[in-house]
Amino acid sequence: MDIFAKLFTHPTMGQILVTIGRSADHEHVEVRYHYQPPGLGVCSSALQWPDDDKWEAAEEHFAAVTEESAAALVAPHFKMASTFAA
Repeated sequence: MDIFAKLFTHPTMGQILVTIGRSADHEHVEVRYHYQPPGLGVCSSALQWPDDDKWEAAEEHFAAVTEESAAALVAPHFKMASTFAA
């Protein structure tokens, strides 16, 4: 079975869910990060590759994702969200 999701529980950012698949418009391969900054609902950001022939690049990125790298990618979103809560 292929792994299509990784779930991390960060000590300060909470859950970060990382998935690999197709974009909603089915035109891109993507690795999507789901997270919930304080005061907001669940948010997501995606890194996209343009074609089916880019699956390998997306899979390489997904395989390399760790809790630390996922947290680093979403950290700017938490910082921006903190300005809304102030």
